[in-house]
Amino acid sequence: MPGSRGLHDLLEAAVGAGADAIQIRAKEATDRALFDLTTLVVDRLRLLGATVIVNDRLDVALRAGTDGVHLGLADLPVRPVRRLDPQSFLVSEGRSAELESDNHTLRQRITRLEGELSERTDTLDAARAMNRELMNELNRGAPGHGGEPHSSARR
Repeated sequence: MPGSRGLHDLLEAAVGAGADAIQIRAKEATDRALFDLTTLVVDRLRLLGATVIVNDRLDVALRAGTDGVHLGLADLPVRPVRRLDPQSFLVSEGRSAELESDNHTLRQRITRLEGELSERTDTLDAARAMNRELMNELNRGAPGHGGEPHSSARR
């Protein structure tokens, strides 16, 4: 993490290049380090007129005075968080990319299962055809069905 002067320069450069929001994502940071970083970013971006969002940590977002929080699938449910102050506190959720990934995985599984079902249906159809042929052969050679009796049949 850059020092506060380097951080200020980085934030100014980002906003100067057109960024109107910064998302803080520091999964490996301690609670204290994340809070301190967030506070520095909020203080600087307030002066520059940009929005600050914290990833995953509602507690830090609220305590540091950010504009919102980004929540993923493993985080708090979005609906109750939005009830905190739905007008001014932004809440975004990272479900769309994760759900798309889940949907892709499900589509792959469905395709695989359809293939397996098709193979089993083909096997079942082949078994039924073989069964019909065997029944026809047995019927042709069985007594009382117009065919020759089997050698094991009584005469």
